Amino acid sequence: MPITVENAPAIASALLALRGETQASLSKKSGIRVANLSVWLRGKKDQVISEKRVTALLECLGVEGGRLKKFAVHEWQINGNITHLRFVLQALVPENQRDKLMVLTERCGFGASNNAFLVPLEKGFAVVKVIETPGFLNNEKLTAETLGFGQFFTVNDYLPRWPSSNLDADEKPDRLANELNHLEKILLEWIRRDAETRGLNTEQLVDMLAQDIPGAKDIFNCWNPGFDELSSVLHSAIKKGVSPKEIAALIAKQYFI
Repeated sequence: MPITVENAPAIASALLALRGETQASLSKKSGIRVANLSVWLRGKKDQVISEKRVTALLECLGVEGGRLKKFAVHEWQINGNITHLRFVLQALVPENQRDKLMVLTERCGFGASNNAFLVPLEKGFAVVKVIETPGFLNNEKLTAETLGFGQFFTVNDYLPRWPSSNLDADEKPDRLANELNHLEKILLEWIRRDAETRGLNTEQLVDMLAQDIPGAKDIFNCWNPGFDELSSVLHSAIKKGVSPKEIAALIAKQYFI
């Protein structure tokens, strides 16, 4: 469900709710008058906002080119209802990539749950922190079943330090990019450890390695160059028609059986 002129107001409205922002704050960022913005967000056909302004408005909400911005601090919140979350992800993640969405949940007792979403992009992921608080009515837990897609992992560790929302990408783009790439690497490592703890799912691991982040060894000083070589071999095998399932079965037979 790509973003269109027809569904853009609903997507923007859902993002506004997820981000905990107001129409007034969005009006200030986008330069669109609150009265016009309010009517447009309700999907009224008599209020037309130019395509250029809609693009700028979506960028204020963390969306660029129909996908989440990779180098942006995304923090969302849900309160007993994941309708907005499900709707936005269905709009921003193509159907053929939804199985690559990864969710790490940090359980914090009876209160709020912190979640880290790794939302697949053409290259790498966009990282989103989602705070889930229980609601009084229509309490819908965030799970693979309620969301309808994605790979879910529960971790006992606390989420790593999140980049500050005050870190302006325009003023400090390199620092923000480094912090977000480092965070992405930590979360991927958590997924790998979780897979080992549960009993290594080799097919899932192969798929993850085959999507290796381009240039990762240049971004992270501690990146193991061996992953680049492994990723290259896997890509070559897949291009020749060997499926990830077949590669996973071979690895399992060689080392785990």
